[in-house]
Amino acid sequence: MSADLIDEFLAYVRDLDDDEGYQLFHPAVIETMIRAIAHRNDFVITLDQLAEWLAVQVGHLKRFLVNYKEGIDYHLTLKPTTSPKGGRPKEIITLSMDCVKRLALRSRGKRAEQVRTYFIRTEEALPSWIELLEDHGSLVHDNC
Repeated sequence: MSADLIDEFLAYVRDLDDDEGYQLFHPAVIETMIRAIAHRNDFVITLDQLAEWLAVQVGHLKRFLVNYKEGIDYHLTLKPTTSPKGGRPKEIITLSMDCVKRLALRSRGKRAEQVRTYFIRTEEALPSWIELLEDHGSLVHDNC
């Protein structure tokens, strides 16, 4: 997918709001997810980032990982401690985009509901966005 087309879609969905008129997500979250999906880049979002975006404890999301496969849905890397006193290595868990979506959809809380609404609104917006681009001759055809 071309960079221009991705930028146009980002501009289109960035302003989607929930039923109460609030912006669904911080623009950086939307941009990270859409660019990763468009470029087919997996494993760019960490479990820590997702927990922060959803405003939940990392442990809450980590419990769900038992239902997913390491190497397919997530990668686990151990980063050695830099403390002179030693200690446990830090776990860095990077998630596939599919796993990000699934964990976000399984999570609970206001932000998780916003995630579900975001996916619904984005999916609803795509056909009208494509129609809008076709009507204005902006649609760039390229092999995705």
